[in-house]
Amino acid sequence: MSLKVGICGIGSFYSDAFASVARAHRDLELSACAHLEQSDEELRKLGRPSRSEFAERYGMKVYARTAEMVEAEGLQVVFVCARDSIKAEQAVAAADAGAHVYLAKPMCKTLAGADAMLAAARRNKVLMSALIPGRYDGAIRAVYERVAAGEIGRVISTRAWIQHGCFGPETVFDGSPEFGPDEGGIDLSLGFYAADLILWAVDSKPIRVYAEYANLATPHSIWFDTGKGVVRFEDGRMGSMDIIFNVCCGAPEWEMEVVGTDGIARAHLDMLQGVIWHRNSPETARAFYRNQNNTIESAVRYFVRSILDGTPLDLTLEYGRLVLEVCLAWTRSAATHQPVSLPLQG
Repeated sequence: MSLKVGICGIGSFYSDAFASVARAHRDLELSACAHLEQSDEELRKLGRPSRSEFAERYGMKVYARTAEMVEAEGLQVVFVCARDSIKAEQAVAAADAGAHVYLAKPMCKTLAGADAMLAAARRNKVLMSALIPGRYDGAIRAVYERVAAGEIGRVISTRAWIQHGCFGPETVFDGSPEFGPDEGGIDLSLGFYAADLILWAVDSKPIRVYAEYANLATPHSIWFDTGKGVVRFEDGRMGSMDIIFNVCCGAPEWEMEVVGTDGIARAHLDMLQGVIWHRNSPETARAFYRNQNNTIESAVRYFVRSILDGTPLDLTLEYGRLVLEVCLAWTRSAATHQPVSLPLQG
């Protein structure tokens, strides 16, 4: 029997991404979406289809609110693609209505929000998890599997390098799901990638972080575009991250390196394997083939498997909370130019 699915929030890239994956998944039946009172004018500003256009694209019914949608359609799964600042409350509403919840990246903005979601999942006995795409890339996952199998000995350190796009002057505005003034911004959008890849391979508790952030290439943006940080673990091991959000070229988008006592494992992802350079656009390469698997489809497949088969979640919400905590600690450290201890206080 298929699981009935709804999309909460239609103003995000992830709204389409999750809807497309759900429609193609044999165990999911895409039924409804909730626009959360976001107007067609706001959606157009985001470059998104209108309420009716989005619903027609996927053959869904349209609702205003999450709980209303879950109860009316008898939904069993909700993909939360709302703005960062309201993700937690929407996830809680879906869980309280009886649905399992899968959250777009980042899972929310605050540890209080994460705790509210954890409490909702427990009291309603539903599964809740969050997308962190990097770990579902085939090459990165293969690195982790080999590291976990002991192929490079005991892990000494980890490193994550994330490059993802470029800001235009029109990117930051009220209503933008990730980059509006009250949303998570680069701190969480790219920080979630990096923190996960650092923590994933080290079985020790992070106890201290340090970071420096700068806005060097995009002065029109309220968010930083260049960041470097470190994580110190309880047993003395370390991880480091580089976040870059200021280039639009064929540089690697993700790079993960794990150093062990017996060797080094690395995944270096250019993403674009097929590229054309043409005289009509001499400064821009045109990609026609990607060598990356569909990370969102892979992530959803793991989550659906847990619902149907009772398999442990690949990424628990408790772990997602830890990733969020490291990101927030990096932000605090970058603001104060001081190391920040974990767990966060205040």
